[in-house]
Amino acid sequence: MSLPDVVHTVWSLSAEGVVLPLLVLTLASAGVAWAVRRRGAGHRWHGRHGGLVFAAFASVGLILSVALFRDGSPGFAPRQLLHWSANGWQRISYDPFSSTEVLLNVALFVPAAFFWTLLTGRPPRVLVAMAGLSFLVECLQAVTGLGANDVADLIANSAGGALGVLAGSFVWWLRRRADGALRHSRRQTVLTLGGAAVLVAAAVAGVFLGAEQRQASLERELHSRFAGTGLETYAAWEADDSLHEEVFDAVSVLADGIRHREDGVRVRYPASFLGLPRCVFVEWAPGDVAVHRGFGRECSVFMG
Repeated sequence: MSLPDVVHTVWSLSAEGVVLPLLVLTLASAGVAWAVRRRGAGHRWHGRHGGLVFAAFASVGLILSVALFRDGSPGFAPRQLLHWSANGWQRISYDPFSSTEVLLNVALFVPAAFFWTLLTGRPPRVLVAMAGLSFLVECLQAVTGLGANDVADLIANSAGGALGVLAGSFVWWLRRRADGALRHSRRQTVLTLGGAAVLVAAAVAGVFLGAEQRQASLERELHSRFAGTGLETYAAWEADDSLHEEVFDAVSVLADGIRHREDGVRVRYPASFLGLPRCVFVEWAPGDVAVHRGFGRECSVFMG
């Protein structure tokens, strides 16, 4: 994914019906901020900067505008709630950063989580609220036909919410410390740090689980593609000058290494995930073929 791809995707939003609802919701956010300031001490957010209140509501308006008015044809299909797509999850499992859509879904929820954490000072509740908002948006997309309810979107939105909560919690903690009020919020600080630790642990576990899922998926694909072949089959492909189509570009990823041995041929297919070196090898021997996983250096060392 390149910068022009991101710019093109963001620019296309302005041509797909997003601007008008975003403008309306932004004006509504300004009205809420004005009302809070007008009520003064009688409101729970008294003392908060008006710009922060505006930013919190406007960021939610941005989510609703982009998620519900970007594409699709309005309708009413409640049964779609029973059919969640996994296409996006398949894209994530192969390369999380290859899709502009995935990154935008993450980035979309960061500002809202950040500003609401600063506004309320309750990171755990904001985190739950962001996950709930993501689920609500996906359900609305399904019911109204204004989008597709995809598991990957739900995960990406929640991840963006978690990043925003972490950033907001850190800024909120610094502000409380600077104001000398940190001693009155020790429980909140412990909850925030504990939540951050859980999120980091979940992220690390998610990376390893994602690497396992991608490698297993590629292994199954290679098993299915080359079942019943052997070194004789490979030699026939080589004689027909069709190795590229039959071997190197035969599955969803392009092979990145090959090594000839006295008793066969070994071809490597990359399956790295977020920096974790993973791969799958296919080895042809006389009358047989074997598929097995690779890890670490053997997945990155030159094969030729």
